[in-house]
Formats: sequence, C-alpha cells, structure tokens
Amino acid sequence: MIRELSGTRPLPVILKPVPDELLSSWITRHGDFYGVAPLTMLRHAIPEATSLRQTEQT
Repeated sequence: MIRELSGTRPLPVILKPVPDELLSSWITRHGDFYGVAPLTMLRHAIPEATSLRQTEQT
C-alpha cells in the first residue's frame, strides 16, 4: 500500500550507507522502505525539488 508522507518531521529510519551512492539511489532506497514512490520521498526530503535529476545537478 502506498501512502503519502506529509509534514517536515525527521525520518526515523537510517539505512546502511552505500559507498559513492548518488542522491537518487538514496531517495529510492528510502522510498522503497516506506512504500512510496521516489518522487514522493524526494518531495518529503526536499520540498522545493521537482525531479531527482534536477537535485543531483545542483
């Protein structure tokens, strides 16, 4: 079941780090954990972001 994340509370999970991991992979892994789409997870972490590609280029 996919659920929407709301609010700006810190995330309670800490996944094991992956060497040389891109932000898109980190966002995807956390989204998978919570059962939400990567874009939903990205907007929870960085509300002003519109895409993973845009976030990695800045």
